[in-house]
Amino acid sequence: MTAHLTERTVEGVRVTSRPVTDEEVAHFHEKGWVVLRQLISPELAGAMLERIKARMGEDGLSYKDRPGFDWSSDAGTTYRGVSHDEPLFADFVQDEDMGRSMARLVGRRVGMRLLDDSMLVRTTERSQPQSYHQDRPSGWDRDHVAPWIALAEIPPQMGTMRFFSGSHAAGLFGKIGGDEEVIRRTIPAMRDAELSEQPHLMPGDATVHHHLTIHGSSANSMPLPRWAYRIRYLPEDSRYTNMPSEMVKRLDFAPYQTFDHPNFPLTRYVP
Repeated sequence: MTAHLTERTVEGVRVTSRPVTDEEVAHFHEKGWVVLRQLISPELAGAMLERIKARMGEDGLSYKDRPGFDWSSDAGTTYRGVSHDEPLFADFVQDEDMGRSMARLVGRRVGMRLLDDSMLVRTTERSQPQSYHQDRPSGWDRDHVAPWIALAEIPPQMGTMRFFSGSHAAGLFGKIGGDEEVIRRTIPAMRDAELSEQPHLMPGDATVHHHLTIHGSSANSMPLPRWAYRIRYLPEDSRYTNMPSEMVKRLDFAPYQTFDHPNFPLTRYVP
């Protein structure tokens, strides 16, 4: 295991992440996704989960959507902007090693900034499969990457993600969505593409995918909630394209300005 490069303590909790390896970076660039075992420590994952349960309840069902802000659906409950509410999360999303690792996955020596973060909670009461799709860019002009961190054990039966390997390099497919058969039938480039297996994630494990990687997940068929923490990072030189965007619609951004705003803080990584 690669040693941690930096470490901070927040609310009595050690906040750090491990750097990605050369092999993990190569896998990501080829496939458009990667599994990162123990990206964060089980102790940090547990401390994060404790704070989330205090807000969402032990079963994840106590949280009430904020109209026009949270994006919950039949596929699960979404609590957006966790880092705006919880100091531990706020410090973690700016972690120096996370910034460095995400820059390596993007393939550039560049500072990284938070686009957004969300808890994606899936229970048997609120758990439809998530159809295969791309995270289409919506208002920015650079590639972004999305770590998806297990705060508790998540076996495949709880809805870990699958990825169409190499789909990130095949282009933007527009507003697609559907099961495996639909994707293979409607997108010629995906007819023979490898579809990854669903990983079994332990607390602190993560997947990371490129925003153009086609991905989806099954329903949660187990009686426990799926506690997944999703972050999205942008290169610091990303600019607003003047396309409609939930991220910036209330911020009065000018076309082509950078995302230099308190809502999108930079990590502590300085290239």
